[in-house]
Amino acid sequence: MKRKLFMVAIAAVSMCVMVSCGKKDNKANDEKADTEEVAENDEEEDDADDSVEASVTKLLNDAYEDLNVIYGPRDEDDLEPNLDMFGMYCTEGFNQLITDTRAADYNQELEEDRFFRGNELAMWSPWEDNGLSVDDVNVELNDEDLAYATYTLHHGDEWIMMGIELELENGEWRIKDFTKTGDVEASMEAMMITYLRANER
Repeated sequence: MKRKLFMVAIAAVSMCVMVSCGKKDNKANDEKADTEEVAENDEEEDDADDSVEASVTKLLNDAYEDLNVIYGPRDEDDLEPNLDMFGMYCTEGFNQLITDTRAADYNQELEEDRFFRGNELAMWSPWEDNGLSVDDVNVELNDEDLAYATYTLHHGDEWIMMGIELELENGEWRIKDFTKTGDVEASMEAMMITYLRANER
């Protein structure tokens, strides 16, 4: 009888050890799977960030190439280049603000009361001639369809830091606001909205 009870006890202990080992193995496997999943997610996020940065870098390079054409020298017989920088590279919402601001400016009698006292393309660059180039593009993804980018704008030996907000619109990254020129930080979007409210008729 004692021998039988002893054998039952050994069987029970063996079962506990097997269950315990099984749980440890399962836990180790789960931890390994979690680690691999985290690594895979991090890799996917890195790939997504790289893809966004590449898209934004291309957008900026294309935009400043077009700006160089606008500001570039022309012969007397050459026509003014008809490039709509805001329409080509900015969001629909920002374009609407530009349109509304131009309309409000038209109704101002005095030039000093206008939002765009000179060339509104100045928000792209403090230099109104060609020779512009971009590097050191750094993009921070704030949401799946919102991002902020800084970049260095070069003009010969001169350079300045620029900052823009971007939005993914119709599958393409577009500028939704100009927010930094050198040491000056100001939202062009917010400034235009304030101007339009002050000039409501």
